[in-house]
Amino acid sequence: MRCRDGIRNVAAPMALGIAFIAVGVLEMGAAVFGSFPGLTNGDPAMGAVLVLAGATVLNAAREFRVGRDGDAFIIVGSALGLLAGTIAIMALIATGMDACLPGGEGRANRDPLEHATLAMLMVLPAAVALRRSLRRSRSLREEVRP
Repeated sequence: MRCRDGIRNVAAPMALGIAFIAVGVLEMGAAVFGSFPGLTNGDPAMGAVLVLAGATVLNAAREFRVGRDGDAFIIVGSALGLLAGTIAIMALIATGMDACLPGGEGRANRDPLEHATLAMLMVLPAAVALRRSLRRSRSLREEVRP
């Protein structure tokens, strides 16, 4: 792969990977040490998935740094983070619907934000990184065709 962007090829995956890991560690820390009011109640499984996604994206930075193609790592890590965030958003919506709809198992006083996690914040950066990496890998495949 040609290194068109130089430092940006390494900096963007590093920033995204570090963000995933930081959010994952905060999620796991909230589960162990108690919730962070206004941020998250903590979900250790979600935190572990986010740390795994961050480690995968950081592998892309390592690959780019040595001159190899690391788009596959960005695609997998971003897809994993996007999936985790989407599941968190769906859980939040389901809890909100359960609290608002009549006959929702008698938990009308349940707080929908009980399922709010920091993983929901990572949906947008993960979607952007996934889209950019898919476009870049598609354009590179088209360059290689005879």
